[in-house]
Amino acid sequence: MTRTERQQESIRRWIAAKGKGTIVAPTGAGKTYIALLSIRALLKKYPQFRVLVVVPTITLKNQWQIQVDEWGFSFNVEIQVINTVIKHSYTCDYLILDEEHRYSSDLFKQVFECVKYKLILGLTATFERLDGKEKVTAKYCPIVDEITKLECVANGWISDYKEYLVLLDV
Repeated sequence: MTRTERQQESIRRWIAAKGKGTIVAPTGAGKTYIALLSIRALLKKYPQFRVLVVVPTITLKNQWQIQVDEWGFSFNVEIQVINTVIKHSYTCDYLILDEEHRYSSDLFKQVFECVKYKLILGLTATFERLDGKEKVTAKYCPIVDEITKLECVANGWISDYKEYLVLLDV
């Protein structure tokens, strides 16, 4: 199976979950590409769909904007930083939460109250949190697919890596 075929499988699993769920995959596996493929598929069927992509930083917002422009989705897709989203009300057809593990915090979980949506896709490399608050996002956006690091390395989709244990006294 190619990486693109695996990414399309993630979309099929998300669709099978009625368009509500999280895809967990390591950095470099193509989570943004999966989301862009899903947008393209939805816009083919529903050309008027409005998509809101929520990201944690301006840097990610800028990266997403480049991709959205390249794919020709600029008229349908709005990208906002989470700090802005939780201060306003939004309505969209399709909500994408990038770095979704961050939206379980006491402050950022407000996104689920501030945005009205029909479909939701969470993207993260680390669904579980040290504080156990992943239950918040699991309620709205449970895991529907996981592409593991081992699967990615075995197929040459990401480079070999080393894991280091870093202990910090906080």
